[in-house]
Amino acid sequence: MNRTHAPAGRDQFGGILTVTPNPALDITYQVRLVPGEVHRVEPPRRRAGGKGFNVARVVAANQHRAVAVAPVGQAQIAAFAEELRKAGVGAELVAVAADTRNSIALVDADADQVTVLNEPGSAPTTAEAEELDLRVRDCIARYAPAVVVIAGSLPPGTDSSLFAQFTRYAHDAGAPCIIDTSGSALLDAVRAGADLIKPNAEEAMQATDATDHLTAATALLQLSPNPRARALISRGPDGISLFTKGSEVVTTARPGERLSGNPTGAGDAAVAAAAVGLADGLDDHALVRLAVQWSSAAVLAPLAGDLGPLAEPESITVSTETLPHKII
Repeated sequence: MNRTHAPAGRDQFGGILTVTPNPALDITYQVRLVPGEVHRVEPPRRRAGGKGFNVARVVAANQHRAVAVAPVGQAQIAAFAEELRKAGVGAELVAVAADTRNSIALVDADADQVTVLNEPGSAPTTAEAEELDLRVRDCIARYAPAVVVIAGSLPPGTDSSLFAQFTRYAHDAGAPCIIDTSGSALLDAVRAGADLIKPNAEEAMQATDATDHLTAATALLQLSPNPRARALISRGPDGISLFTKGSEVVTTARPGERLSGNPTGAGDAAVAAAAVGLADGLDDHALVRLAVQWSSAAVLAPLAGDLGPLAEPESITVSTETLPHKII
């Protein structure tokens, strides 16, 4: 077992614990991209990547405690642990034999476009999968987090029920669980009673075969046995909408202006805001406003997992819409 840096006083932790089953080494190039041409570029920025790491980094940057759990290649584990330590994130990293996959972002500021190349990762061995399962259960029990966040894709060969399994571990410990994933893993987590899901509109529609985000969010929540399950649906520049099972009211927040930059970490910043919002007991209006504030700031930062300047809360528009029927 390879246990790396964790914050002091962990028995009274009470912060945000994130799980990233398929992390990546994020490699970010700033480049004016011309297809078919040779490019001379500055050295890229490299950092521990993956949705859960990005969430934990944003949480820690906003003065909340965070611990990140993930399997990491033996060759990268020391560098990942040190980088997370410098970001103020406790690292609980499980060493695996295969190198951690790469995620390459080509940021073209002139064209206001980002091209991302995501490798799939490597299938864990049976022993590695069991070690991750044990580490997740151990950390949830040991840290007693206020909120558990399970985020990202699944490694090849991993059953989609893994997110549902980790959701049950959180609930067994009395912690609410946020899920940010897609496809069958999202559906399995919903059916396991995840407290809040955070797909983007496209992911929600793909999972439900719906043609709009309102229908998709309703269909997802109708699958949940959790009577207060919530769906936070991000829609890029159109804002973020919060749906609650048992309610017909949708709360939406929108940024005050259209932003240019690197949007790759915006969704992760919204998840970080949702986790802090749940931990702090924010109401729906305050939670979606914070999600838009942090996700907008992420667009202005050069790297996923960081925040640029925060917009004034008053510049973010929050509105409500009534659905024809309660989500039951």
